[in-house]
Amino acid sequence: MIRFRNFLPLGVALLVGAATLAAPTQAHADLAVAFASTAGSSIVFDPTNPGSGLTGSFTFENLLNLPTIDITSGSAMNLFGDVTGAYNIGAITTSGTEQTAQVTLGAGATHQFLIYDGSNTFTADVNWIDIFTQGTLGGLNAGGSINLSNISYSGSNADLLTIAGGSSPTTVISFQFIPAKTLTQLTGGLLKQRASFSGSIAVTSAVPEPATIAMAASVAPCLLLGSRLRRRRKGREAEAA
Repeated sequence: MIRFRNFLPLGVALLVGAATLAAPTQAHADLAVAFASTAGSSIVFDPTNPGSGLTGSFTFENLLNLPTIDITSGSAMNLFGDVTGAYNIGAITTSGTEQTAQVTLGAGATHQFLIYDGSNTFTADVNWIDIFTQGTLGGLNAGGSINLSNISYSGSNADLLTIAGGSSPTTVISFQFIPAKTLTQLTGGLLKQRASFSGSIAVTSAVPEPATIAMAASVAPCLLLGSRLRRRRKGREAEAA
């Protein structure tokens, strides 16, 4: 005779599996490392049109050809780095006082975010996705899109190892012009314009919601009960034989 209890463990297991797969996940920041421009370093806006449909470009430069980035938090504090390559600014969209544009990779072989630990170099390909200005403020990748890839690091710094091994690696940058300058102004005229900057790198991971974990814990006794019922049934069948 087929009894429902024979299928209890399987049914509960399927329920747990389905609930776990269907349950929403939360993104939790495992690590965020802050950085700032070094003395003499700037994000540099070049209004020279780099190509059809583009309005200008930007780079990160140091006047003395020194590193452009200083890590300001965590175990990587006081390490230096660079952002290499030129980045193109696309067509500008205006909404009230805010201006935005897409960012694409400019000419050149490397577009990388680098951090030097003294012996090894943290290396990641980077694209800034978009740029905005609003009043005196501006920023890159304000939406926090994943924009680091091909990460490589063989050193021993704890924070850099966490970033290299983490998921959803993201970097953002902010800058400021006083008086305020719009993207139209930064990409117009003939003169380059410079501003100091700061930003952060973060890695995140997806973990189950607490409710999903609680559900799994609540049905565990049912799985145990089903196992006991099977053992009892087999014992009775053996005695009857």
